[in-house]
This record gives sequence, C-alpha cells and structure tokens, in this order.
Amino acid sequence: MRASSSSSLSIRRIRGSSSTTSKPVLSDDDMVDAIEAMGQGIQDRGKAEPGDKTMIDAWLPATAAARSARLQGSPLGQCLSAALEAATRGAEATKDMVAAKGRSSRLGDRVIGHMDPGAASAVVLIEAIKRTFENLISGTGRRPISPETGCLARKRAVLRQCPADGDLHRQWQPD
Repeated sequence: MRASSSSSLSIRRIRGSSSTTSKPVLSDDDMVDAIEAMGQGIQDRGKAEPGDKTMIDAWLPATAAARSARLQGSPLGQCLSAALEAATRGAEATKDMVAAKGRSSRLGDRVIGHMDPGAASAVVLIEAIKRTFENLISGTGRRPISPETGCLARKRAVLRQCPADGDLHRQWQPD
C-alpha cells in the first residue's frame, strides 16, 4: 500500500477504535457505529467525495449499507455482508470514473477501465473485518493482540452473543 492511503487508513483505525475503546461489551449498533467512524475518518482526512475515484467510493456505500441493514434489525453478520457487497459494487464502479483526487488524478482518461487501488483496498479491509468477526463468533479466531499488553495474547478472544440481549460479549479463553 502506498503512502497516500496509509495515513487515511491510520485515521480509519483511530476513529473506529476511539468509538469503542471504553466499552467492554460491543453491541451490533456499536460495531456499525465503528465502521461508520472509519469511513468518516477517511473522508475527513482525504477530503474526497463520492465519484472522485478514491477509496471513499467503496467506504461510503459500505457504511450506508451496514447502517441500513442495522436499522432494519439485521444482526451484525448480515450488516457486514451488506457492507462488503456495497463496497465491492462501489469499487467496481470506479472503473468507469476519471480520478479527481489522489495520485491517479494526474493520469486523466488513462485511468478509465481500471479499479481505484484505494477502493480495492477498502474491499479487502471490509472483507477482513467481516471474516474476523465471523471467526470470533464461531470460536475459530486466532489469538489476537492483548489489549492489556499490546502483545500476542496467551488467551483467545471469543465473542459470544448473549441470548438475553443479543449483544456481543468478549470472553478470553486459554489456548
């Protein structure tokens, strides 16, 4: 990944994590809020708008689809699936655009027919988020970085859905 997207992606991570840091339990709404914060952080940093042939063309449809699915009462897995589908469509749509921002903007019409690399990376990240939470919920996730030490955890984080309230609760289990 080139330097032009790395700062935007750092903002995504910071915004997404700052919206959930103080919460020991994350509800489906909290996760959708974090995804929206990621997309908004990227847009705020890069000042891009939809149609500029940037990663925003994938992130904004993804966040809107996740929010829409959540408002319809869909569980997190379906919200993330909707986000991934929308991001994929948005990234594909960049093939027909002329870049208005970023490094590709210097290439003019030569970018037509090529997917924006930032939009493609957004799809990869959203798919990784979706797979991570599917794995954590199913209990097959790999050991994460421990929030207490910043090192590889000696325990495995498993998200369990509470039958009473439907919220996701993180439990640490020994390997």
